[in-house]
Amino acid sequence: MNDKALFESTHQALTFAFNMRPQSAMGIYKLGDIEAWQKAGDGKGLGGLNGAAQSGMILAMVDRMDNRMHSQLIVAKFAPHTNPCTCKSPCCIGYRHNPAYLHALMYIADEIGPRALSGMTSNTYGLRRDLVHKHFGLLTTIQKIAEDNGVHRDTVAAAWAKVNKYLKDEAHHADCQITDVLQQAGIVASIEVEGERVQDGLPV
Repeated sequence: MNDKALFESTHQALTFAFNMRPQSAMGIYKLGDIEAWQKAGDGKGLGGLNGAAQSGMILAMVDRMDNRMHSQLIVAKFAPHTNPCTCKSPCCIGYRHNPAYLHALMYIADEIGPRALSGMTSNTYGLRRDLVHKHFGLLTTIQKIAEDNGVHRDTVAAAWAKVNKYLKDEAHHADCQITDVLQQAGIVASIEVEGERVQDGLPV
């Protein structure tokens, strides 16, 4: 293992990067409450502006990935769904939807049409959007998606099976790709086991 690496795993590095956020318009940063990336910063100089710079570097690496679908799958998985809002206006509810997260979901919903649902007669944006939301944890059901989109339940179930498998497969490829990038940059530790490079206990 590379003892100089800042993070022990890709998941730890991405969780840190996506949750390091500015707390004021002046760019003052502080770490949040998520234990996984709190621990990542202990003793490795990842607090304050150093942490903000490291976060920005990791996010830039994600954004520059060759495969846009892969980068957006990572954003959809790791980006906070909302950002704090302290505008104090009468209508303020204390948070705003994170545009990066919403954009990632929209991009994925657009792209899965030709990639995962080619040949299916029911391939509307609304259906694809609902299936993507379900994949990323929205509490909904096949029946509700069918009713909302005026599509037979069996059709939605078939579409869900295709979309879910496609996104899981692509997420695995995305993880392998960003792991290689982060390991080559010395940000994430790599482990050598009998000549094989291992990440999170699995050969890569």
